[in-house]
Amino acid sequence: MIVRNHVIITGNLGADPRVVHESEKSGVVVRLSLANSEYRYDKESKEHQTPHVNWIPITAFAGLAKRVSRSLKKGDLVTVTGAIRASEYKDSIGKTLKSFEIIATDILRSEILPSERAGEVPSFDDFKEVTVGGV
Repeated sequence: MIVRNHVIITGNLGADPRVVHESEKSGVVVRLSLANSEYRYDKESKEHQTPHVNWIPITAFAGLAKRVSRSLKKGDLVTVTGAIRASEYKDSIGKTLKSFEIIATDILRSEILPSERAGEVPSFDDFKEVTVGGV
């Protein structure tokens, strides 16, 4: 089987991992909220700005869920590998709504290496288009 639904995302935990289910038969289920921020450097004000934050719901199961619930906390920088799951549900007035979550296959605590430019956070604007082999 070819898997085409694969995502890797890095961000900070918005809250401590929350155990939402635990049983001997089905194991542990943990939910996390991941803040993935876009940063830009404003050359006029010479300040870093966060124009948008994406809040990504993450669900982990079984052994991964146990490890996450014991070792991670709010604010930790993590990298999540997994698959996107979309779903539909009806709200209290019967309107059909759509949502998504990432089903985690791995979650690693990350660290940011120091920048060569002290105090600066790189932004997408720092990267120029690169052509390889003159193409």
